[in-house]
Amino acid sequence: MPGMKLPTMTPVRSSNLAALGYDTNGLFVAFRNGSTYRYPAVPREVYEGALEAPSVGSWFAGAIRGRYEGSKVNGEPDSE
Repeated sequence: MPGMKLPTMTPVRSSNLAALGYDTNGLFVAFRNGSTYRYPAVPREVYEGALEAPSVGSWFAGAIRGRYEGSKVNGEPDSE
């Protein structure tokens, strides 16, 4: 989705994830390698759970990866 404006991104402490953002287009996950993915079907409550999770990487692995379809909006290939 070239040209899509990203929401305000909140930096997170994670070895793999750099920041998270959420708006009407869904959840945005910025990875440390420079890629950003959008997960349009993720409810806001799920995103808010990430901000309270002790490990954002574990939260992503359990709550998002394999549960919601994501699409790359920018960055390096094969980065999720």
